[in-house]
Amino acid sequence: MSTRYNTGNPIESPDVRDMSDNAKNFDEFSLSTSTTFTDRLGNERLTIEGSIEKSGFKPGVGDFSAGFTVMPGERCVAWYNPVDKNWYSYLGIIPSPGGYFVVPGTNPVGSTDWKPVTDQTLRSELAAPNGVNLVGNAADLRGQAFTGAVSSYGFTSLTHYGAVVAGDNPLGHPGDDWPLPVTARDAFTASRKINNEPTDCHAFSDKTVIDTPSDYGGYGSFDATVILRGAHTQNHVAAFQSRILYQGSGTLENLWGHIIWPEATGNGNILANVGVQIRGVATTTAAVQSNRGIDIDPKNAIQENIGVLVKNALCVNTPPVSFNSMQDGGGYSFYAKNMGALYNAGKVFFGDFGDNPAAITSFALNVKEPASSVSGAFSADSANGAFILASGDSRVSFISNSALLGYWGGTADSRAFIANANTQPLGTVAKRWNTAYLISAPNVSSDARLKDFKEISDAEMSCAKAIRAHIRKYKLKSEGVRGKLHFGVAAQTIFDIFEKHGLSPLDYRLIERDESGWYSVSYEELLCFMMLGV
Repeated sequence: MSTRYNTGNPIESPDVRDMSDNAKNFDEFSLSTSTTFTDRLGNERLTIEGSIEKSGFKPGVGDFSAGFTVMPGERCVAWYNPVDKNWYSYLGIIPSPGGYFVVPGTNPVGSTDWKPVTDQTLRSELAAPNGVNLVGNAADLRGQAFTGAVSSYGFTSLTHYGAVVAGDNPLGHPGDDWPLPVTARDAFTASRKINNEPTDCHAFSDKTVIDTPSDYGGYGSFDATVILRGAHTQNHVAAFQSRILYQGSGTLENLWGHIIWPEATGNGNILANVGVQIRGVATTTAAVQSNRGIDIDPKNAIQENIGVLVKNALCVNTPPVSFNSMQDGGGYSFYAKNMGALYNAGKVFFGDFGDNPAAITSFALNVKEPASSVSGAFSADSANGAFILASGDSRVSFISNSALLGYWGGTADSRAFIANANTQPLGTVAKRWNTAYLISAPNVSSDARLKDFKEISDAEMSCAKAIRAHIRKYKLKSEGVRGKLHFGVAAQTIFDIFEKHGLSPLDYRLIERDESGWYSVSYEELLCFMMLGV
């Protein structure tokens, strides 16, 4: 006899183990040649064979194929019919004293003289592969098949992978929607084909009601606590995988991998609503090479391709925040190595501006060093164009390679300054300003304490006199026919005159030649020089 669980659970128990015991006991009740069997509560019960004997029917000698004689007083004797495998008692007239002889091969089925005392047909149908369907609300527990509706306090699948399938759509065979045999390795599978039927349903639904819990703890509709062991290389372990396959030709308005739509109808306090909380790997032993909270690999799209979309939010006590980074100074709050353009239609703040910087300034780009009382801004508007500004009466400085080059003073001293005297030119020999519009003449340092006077030579006196004879009237070619008339001397002419008098032209400040070969003249210096020849 096979193993029984004998849980001792009361009658009408929905425990799957009790269902298994009941099925085995029924098999023994209907098919056993013993007269008794023991039920799952330990009670001795009659089998069909025992019931026949107890009811007064005793097996007769012989059967319908061999023939036999029914003797007077044998109304409670039953004979076996090999044709339909049932036992029959005789209801007809029994002659006395010789009895009633049954001819070999007689078939009692349908005869009013013979009454079946067993139902072998039912026994055969119950023993057939689909016999469980003849018993209301019964479940088939044989092998790896499990059919029928089951109400149970617990369920255990004895197969290696579990392989519990909900639904009537076959899988794991050629021709199925999911033909691969590995499909049957999933512990729980919903395999349904919904054809022209409502789709407001879910493969998994949690309808738990938590009413006044007795502990502080927590609750999760799904909890993945997989343990992975071994020294091998594993491609991935995922708590949740969304691999929806759209094969339609109509319109799918939304293809969501995960949606979070909580609601609240109570009047209590929800201290924090966190859609997705991601922590790094908690370990003191493993070497974690990369920690990524969200890794987005977008494919091609027609209208939009957005990694993270945050819509309008409202907050009563503080301004709403779309992105909040609490990264310390040792890392990056935002890092875009291969980024194209950064677009922000609102204000941008870099630095410590307090909890509500938008209320402090109305400029586009605002910067401020930690612990600084001064902030700067870069902006543009219709009235001012593009501009740089500093808060309060602060200066705007120009720094290169950590060195201060110059600055523009504040309101009280609004002018341009260089960091160190006599160190910075205005323009270069090759890149000159077009002109300068001034209210007064430039103030040029001429303090004797700044100069080392030299004697003027006869050659310099003669050179100055010779230059006077080469003063010309001209127009700049760059100004065209409408340009103004100028008076002056060509730099090359001055260069030649100096060399004819044995002087090196580039030793004098009044003439310059840049690296590309272009010449220039300092007319303030030249006029003073030509006065030597007067």
